[in-house]
Amino acid sequence: MFVIEPKPILVIGIGGCGCSTLQALQKQNHFSDIRFLAINTDIRSLRGNVADDTIQIGQSITGNLGAGADPNVGRNAAIESEVEISNAIEQASIIFITCGMGGGTGSGATAEVARIARSHNIPVLAIVTKPFSFEGMQRTQFAEDGINALQQHCNALVVLPNDRLSKVLGGKVRLIDAFNISNQLLLDTLSGLSFMLSVTGLINIDISDFKTVIVTQGFASIGTAKAKTTADIEQSINQLLDNPLVEQIDLSVAQGAIVNIVSQQEVDLETYQLIGQLIQQRVSADANLIVGLTIDPSINNEIEVFVLTTGFNFNPKPQLKICG
Repeated sequence: MFVIEPKPILVIGIGGCGCSTLQALQKQNHFSDIRFLAINTDIRSLRGNVADDTIQIGQSITGNLGAGADPNVGRNAAIESEVEISNAIEQASIIFITCGMGGGTGSGATAEVARIARSHNIPVLAIVTKPFSFEGMQRTQFAEDGINALQQHCNALVVLPNDRLSKVLGGKVRLIDAFNISNQLLLDTLSGLSFMLSVTGLINIDISDFKTVIVTQGFASIGTAKAKTTADIEQSINQLLDNPLVEQIDLSVAQGAIVNIVSQQEVDLETYQLIGQLIQQRVSADANLIVGLTIDPSINNEIEVFVLTTGFNFNPKPQLKICG
């Protein structure tokens, strides 16, 4: 039985990679408005996990030994534990899912968890990684199948191919540092989203605005541009919009965008217009663009801009009911 303190944002880590990411995120920061849920077939990965709640799925199927790199086992494990998962997530207003695609639990269970969330009419944004190409064709195929299945049940999907880490960072970078870059993207996303939805700004963005933007299902890009000075903001935003770690998407067809500007001090009209124009020029002319503004003297940079762009069509496009 779950007795859950209501928090608007629920972050779910699924499988070994997803649970490890959750562990890293909670150790780096404290999110007062976010609840963390770790889901895995392998009981060992859940022991000592600092998530607020943990669920071991498919105990009768796996015998506590994990999915054995078989997505069908991961899928059936989630189905077996559907009631427990449902009880754990039903109070959330927004769900973030993170996992590594290519293994058994992440590839198999993630779409089922998203399906359960959608049955509660909760919008789902997933951030998943794809395996390195050297890990083999079978693991790559498992990842593609898992991503295709996930498309049917999530509103927005960010895909981070591991191969891009080596191309962007160089082959000599330490593996742990490469994975920390991926974790930092999720950390910045959660920090930006939590701040945006919990702090009343001069121009406010709330959960209803977030739901409005992700109502058009598809791939997404997300992150935070950080500028030490206002003069650096144009370069920072362009670097964010051209994020080389995110699977290639065409910003010109984006159907929605949320832009939340956080500044140490009052923003002049010219800077405010520049930020809006930089993003408007890159997305579809018909895109629903929502811009917020908050003053926060405690931030480390002069200005930080959280950007979520959505609505890059899935291929094939799933049949998905609109979120209420």
